[in-house]
Amino acid sequence: MEPESYIDLGKMTFEDEDSALGSGSTMVKVAEVYSYEDVYNLSSQIYSGNLLIVDFNNIAKDVAAIKKAQQELRAVADEVGGDVAGIGHNMVIVTPAGITVDRSKIRGSYTN
Repeated sequence: MEPESYIDLGKMTFEDEDSALGSGSTMVKVAEVYSYEDVYNLSSQIYSGNLLIVDFNNIAKDVAAIKKAQQELRAVADEVGGDVAGIGHNMVIVTPAGITVDRSKIRGSYTN
């Protein structure tokens, strides 16, 4: 009788494994928007699987541009199965597929 042999599944690799699981680790990136046209470049980051913290402070006075940019980022997040949430007055977080933003806040306990 032959001893049983085991396969180490952790050492196995498959064709196209990187494309199925993403081509690397997810990164958190911070982006500053200076005009609506900047959103196009930001979209590629979401499609690549990165998480973005987007700062609109530089165009804070252009409410229409902020609204349009946020709508575009929401469309990209929806398309990839991600999420968008406000995290400050002029900031949003945009996540790639499989990552959602918990809208409840974790509050510390401050005592005197």
